[in-house]
Amino acid sequence: MTVLVAMAAGAAGLLAGLAIMRLSVPLHLRPASVPALQDERLLELDRMKNDFLSSISHELRTPLMLISGYVDLVLEDKQRSLDPEQRDYLEVAARNGERLQHLVHDLLFVAQLDAGRVDLTLARTDIGAVLAESIESVRPAAEQKGVSLTCDLEPLDDAFADRTRIAQVADNLLTNALKFTPAGGGIRIGLHRLTDAGVVLEVSDTGIGMCEEDQEHAFERFYRAASCEQNATPGTGLGLSIVKAITDAHGGKVAVTSALGEGTLVRVELPRLSTTPTKSVAA
Repeated sequence: MTVLVAMAAGAAGLLAGLAIMRLSVPLHLRPASVPALQDERLLELDRMKNDFLSSISHELRTPLMLISGYVDLVLEDKQRSLDPEQRDYLEVAARNGERLQHLVHDLLFVAQLDAGRVDLTLARTDIGAVLAESIESVRPAAEQKGVSLTCDLEPLDDAFADRTRIAQVADNLLTNALKFTPAGGGIRIGLHRLTDAGVVLEVSDTGIGMCEEDQEHAFERFYRAASCEQNATPGTGLGLSIVKAITDAHGGKVAVTSALGEGTLVRVELPRLSTTPTKSVAA
């Protein structure tokens, strides 16, 4: 019970942060009639929002890691006798703790984007191995939901990329696909070399799909398609915007192809940089 209460408190804090972000209006969307003095006020509110976002995310990350760590310890303790009901409760807590950790990670990344930069630590990276790890992390949830995973991964271990950021791209694409694919559906993941010394990652699903208008806004931060609201699909609308930001920072490009009721395909193209790894890149 204590674990669930703590997670609920963490979720409440995150929702508060999201609410503040939603209230922030980009200056380019401000009506021309708003006096210049209000520009300064909007900039100040935006700065306060960024500070709050960064602070609350950092404050939540450590307790969430501790909560999830202790839950995992109990679940993995072979000498501890747990009845099926207790195990079910702890597994629910573990899954939700992981979801909140991913959300905190995304919010911290958004704060970095608002600061006008994406830090990359480039090194020789096995993109195939990174993608395989992400696939295994969503496999239990896919099996529980009754969604099949089909993989076609070409070995790619010679690219210079930010391993953590590429994993973030893969995690967001796979969790998005799983979220919008109903039971009995399928997700296909492909990774291949391109002839121009690049690589392409494709994640397609047989989910609810998007209309043309939603596709035009798919990479906008916090954008939620009408079908998400109608089906009460949970989410923050951050996933694809983060994928695009990371892809852009690597010098790549991303595109989405979809149709209502027919599923969605997201294609990410990344250059296989052959230069010496760079410590940090600002985007």
